[in-house]
Amino acid sequence: MKVAICDGDRENCEKLCRMIQGREPGCEVKCFCNEDQWKEAGRYFQAMMKEIKGFPVAGPDIAGAIQGRVHFQTKSRNYDLNAEEILYIESRRRKVEIHTAEEVFSVYATMKGMQELLGEVFFRCHRGYLVNLSKVKEYDMGSVHLVNGETVYLAREKYPEFARAYARYLDGGQ
Repeated sequence: MKVAICDGDRENCEKLCRMIQGREPGCEVKCFCNEDQWKEAGRYFQAMMKEIKGFPVAGPDIAGAIQGRVHFQTKSRNYDLNAEEILYIESRRRKVEIHTAEEVFSVYATMKGMQELLGEVFFRCHRGYLVNLSKVKEYDMGSVHLVNGETVYLAREKYPEFARAYARYLDGGQ
């Protein structure tokens, strides 16, 4: 078994490592304690996930979607969201912003990884936006209007594909 621990407090991280190794002899435990090590932690995490057949790898901060839930961490907290709570996801440089009705979360991940993680209920309507089809109120040639009043871009070349995907969603995914 392999375990990766990301914690800003080195002492806490090392204590967790010792505890895990004491309970699971032979377990490979890696500790990543500061920002300089986060890229290495991401690569280690992705390598671990590739060993689990069929697990979609989105990035170092996204732990996965299990039964409609999205687990991720920021610098200060761990989160567990129901994917249905997500309105849309926006790409911001090397991070994505996960928009919900109450809050916006910024995590290191790729749009492609998020799209694979969240499945067909989310549609990539623009290179910078991934929208939850269940949150669409209406759409036109250049934009998607969400139930909370926000609007995201709809790329002109994506319009026909979006219209088909939305119609399929409304028909129950057929």
